[in-house]
Amino acid sequence: MFETTTYISDSLDMLNQLSDRLDHIPYMPQEQVLGLITSGAIIIDEILNGYDPQLLTVEEAQFILRMNARLTEELQEISGTLGENHE
Repeated sequence: MFETTTYISDSLDMLNQLSDRLDHIPYMPQEQVLGLITSGAIIIDEILNGYDPQLLTVEEAQFILRMNARLTEELQEISGTLGENHE
């Protein structure tokens, strides 16, 4: 388990960069969107399982929860689109 705030900060920076890229989803191929969703899930998993949650500020925890919800939404949207394409 990582305990330093540097690792947390780096992970949150990566998640923030991912958030910026998600703003361009309408212009991306589905494969690229799936890659972003997967990357985000890995980063969030690393934060949640690799760090002591007490090291996170309230704002950081809220940001992680918002990103998790956003990634879930995007995945559900793609899943619905893929289902429509195969019917």
